[in-house]
Amino acid sequence: MLYIRLNQKKLRTEEYIHLRDAIVNDGNIDDIGTMVILPSSYIGSPRHMHEYTQDAMTYMLDVYNRVAKRGLPHSHNLIWLHDKIYPTDIDKIIQAEFPNPQNDPELYNIVVKT
Repeated sequence: MLYIRLNQKKLRTEEYIHLRDAIVNDGNIDDIGTMVILPSSYIGSPRHMHEYTQDAMTYMLDVYNRVAKRGLPHSHNLIWLHDKIYPTDIDKIIQAEFPNPQNDPELYNIVVKT
């Protein structure tokens, strides 16, 4: 942390647009204090989490492409949430189910077969 704080010029923090936007939009630079930008190599920083999100999106596209090549029904969704969710909450929000064999036996057989 000391290295990061003392080497902000080497890390080119003046190019971070979000800091400039905060100053322009909020207009009160007295409340900012000493801003220290954490690089993506600092685990848990916003930049680190953003990088993980980008990686996850890339992996998901890989999975979707493999599913699409098999001709299975699928969708591509980008969802913006108002409240934060955590990895432990994903299964409560996103679900995938087999079709009901009584309601749609043809689709059920296709999914089970492939």
